[in-house]
Amino acid sequence: MPNSPITPELLDKYLSGQCSPEESAKVEEWYAMQPGEKNYLARLSDLERQLLEEETLKNIHTKIGLQSNPLEKTPRKMVFRRRLFQLGVAASLLLAAWSIWYFVPGTEVNTSAIVRPKQQQDWIHFVNKEAKLITHVLPDGTEVCLHPNAELVYPQTFRRQFRQIVFNGEGFFAVAHDASRPFFIQSDKMQIRVLGTKFNVKALPNQAIFQVAVVSGSVAVRSIAEPGKANLKVVILKPNQQALFEVATQHLTTVEIFPQAKKEIFEPVSVSFYDAPLAEVAKQLERQFKVRIQLADQALSGCTLTADFSNQNLSDILEAMCETLDATYTLSGDILIFNGLGCE
Repeated sequence: MPNSPITPELLDKYLSGQCSPEESAKVEEWYAMQPGEKNYLARLSDLERQLLEEETLKNIHTKIGLQSNPLEKTPRKMVFRRRLFQLGVAASLLLAAWSIWYFVPGTEVNTSAIVRPKQQQDWIHFVNKEAKLITHVLPDGTEVCLHPNAELVYPQTFRRQFRQIVFNGEGFFAVAHDASRPFFIQSDKMQIRVLGTKFNVKALPNQAIFQVAVVSGSVAVRSIAEPGKANLKVVILKPNQQALFEVATQHLTTVEIFPQAKKEIFEPVSVSFYDAPLAEVAKQLERQFKVRIQLADQALSGCTLTADFSNQNLSDILEAMCETLDATYTLSGDILIFNGLGCE
């Protein structure tokens, strides 16, 4: 079947969300026959697609110098259609629009600029120097559970258009939802974009492969192009999916996270204890999570715990246990050591 072009009027109608189901199918069939990645639209939820269409139209108007005056819809659309012909972008509009919406040009964080002394007062550099998980709250309410030695660099106040940070190490992000300001995380040459969701990032210095695993919502991961060069290396992650980013080649792949007997420490579980000895609690948590737990003093074996943890990750469980038992813990890799005076 020949690749019949669609009219700019129909494309404008599609981007404005005014197409009938038949017209939408025609646009998407046309798009599927264009060169390049074919599955971007199919990967999006209905809500994401709606946001994409709305934001795309606004970005296109901005780029071609049109005013977004809702009281002047007819003249604006006429100019928009005419400019589409003049610019010759109809054949690649959906692909370009998707890229514009997910990654705003110029939002890559310049890490070399951040550490200049004259700008240090405008940025906060936080490092987890303790041997345990620490939750750090960003200016927008986003919570980051940092592993030992993980570090964040972020502005004292986020910009109105978007939020961006630099991250190294391993951490679990619960990003505060703000549809008007997407959230960007940069780790070396990898960038993550999200509106509001929960996911884990493992980007350790000198590590060959970075990992991003989604617990809820969805995130977009891309490799950052060199200045002035286009880059469409992008993957969209849904729950139970993981992106692997090869630092040397900037190659991105997506893999499914299949249910396993043991969870990663950032994955939520539900577990209950009733008057259970701490040694038994430790064994149960070892069965639930990919960790080894040791009691620093045998006196802790005499402690008992009664608690009901519903849909909580290991960090939340540990904090509650330490508060209840007046104990502390240290974490080194996958080894967790409980410290305390014990119980009489």
